[in-house]
Amino acid sequence: MSLIEEIGDLPADDDCSYSAIIKCLRIGMTIRVLVGGTIFSFERAQDDSDNWWLWANETTDRNPFLELTFNTLEEFEAYEYMPGQTLADIWQPEMLYAIE
Repeated sequence: MSLIEEIGDLPADDDCSYSAIIKCLRIGMTIRVLVGGTIFSFERAQDDSDNWWLWANETTDRNPFLELTFNTLEEFEAYEYMPGQTLADIWQPEMLYAIE
């Protein structure tokens, strides 16, 4: 199965929906979102583990104060960024900081 068959069409450049962000992660892009003054960065591991990484900085020039690794995208999506709320629950397009 090709990548396009797996994830469907690529999101439009101006699509900041949650599903678009997940599609960008699936194709290896780094995503940064701003949640309550904290920048969370997400990316797929560049090694054979194929894990998903999450880390958080209060500003872009500081060392991460939170570093997590998820084995699957489902684990990544289920993580509670705020008590009782996953990223899908709290996602707002204005949270998007950058896609690289």
